[in-house]
Amino acid sequence: MRNCNIIGDVRIEGLGRNGEAEEVRLSSLNAGHTARAQAAAPTRITLDHNTFTGEGGIPLYISPGTTEVTVSNSTFRGESVSVALYMDAESARNRIIGNRFEIHTKWREMIAVDGSADNRIENNLFENPGRGASFSTAIAARAARSAIRNRSAMSSPAIRSAIRISWWAGRRSGSAVARASAPIASSAPIAPSEAASARSIMPSTIR
Repeated sequence: MRNCNIIGDVRIEGLGRNGEAEEVRLSSLNAGHTARAQAAAPTRITLDHNTFTGEGGIPLYISPGTTEVTVSNSTFRGESVSVALYMDAESARNRIIGNRFEIHTKWREMIAVDGSADNRIENNLFENPGRGASFSTAIAARAARSAIRNRSAMSSPAIRSAIRISWWAGRRSGSAVARASAPIASSAPIAPSEAASARSIMPSTIR
């Protein structure tokens, strides 16, 4: 899908609508869950040169199991009560490249990588992330083997970090999953030792 002006929300739906869907919960109780989720979900989707205008919901939601989604050269604007772009559990190999995020997120980060793996997030511009938000970050990553290379324009003095990393301490099974988190200062690249637990390389350049 290219050169579209999208007002509202787009959801690429996989095994379930989100990670709390009953189909996802039941599948996660048995071996082979990731393979099942990915087999049941869409793959190889390209969204290029689009404008996403949020009206309160999440403008782009990549549901469980969805793979190889490319979001490129697009602009996110408007408002979201949550995040601008969400990559849910068991999604993988997605590419978020060359986009501009000027959306106002009410209380969360702009991009959430939540149990998704093998993603690349590169050369995106974040316009003042965390305006009015208590979780003042551009990206929150709870993921394995994901590379994040961003340039962020952050003008608000309330910004505490460019990227926040946390890692799974268990699997999703319908109950709470313990996580450990490590906020990263925005004034310096992330040291390899800080990202080792997430198995990620995440240098961040702040403009």
